[in-house]
Amino acid sequence: YEWDDINLTIASGDTIIDLWNTILPKKDNVILIRKGFGRTRILVPLGVGFHQDCSVFAGTVVFDESRIAMRNEHLMLYSPEYDTSSRRIKIIANTLIGDVEVIQVWWKITLNFLLRCILDF
Repeated sequence: YEWDDINLTIASGDTIIDLWNTILPKKDNVILIRKGFGRTRILVPLGVGFHQDCSVFAGTVVFDESRIAMRNEHLMLYSPEYDTSSRRIKIIANTLIGDVEVIQVWWKITLNFLLRCILDF
């Protein structure tokens, strides 16, 4: 799918943004999420650099297997490949109560490869 920047305002619920089937342009791309209550997960393909900018009143930020408890705090994190990657995404999340997770998706590559091998067999 062709990429358009995402701007979401959500009162409550669980949200999953899966960027696996998206063709990101070679520039800075933006996801902006304003949310009241609930868990937010963003699945980023391996090789895409990302900058995570989170403000959370009460919740947890998950980044690269680290869980950071937050109470009315602001946090900025960068993936290791952010400076060198040609495809980058800036994730801005403002959440009242809930968790914000950015997950680098490598397992879909492995899963797709295994499925192709099984189907070709």
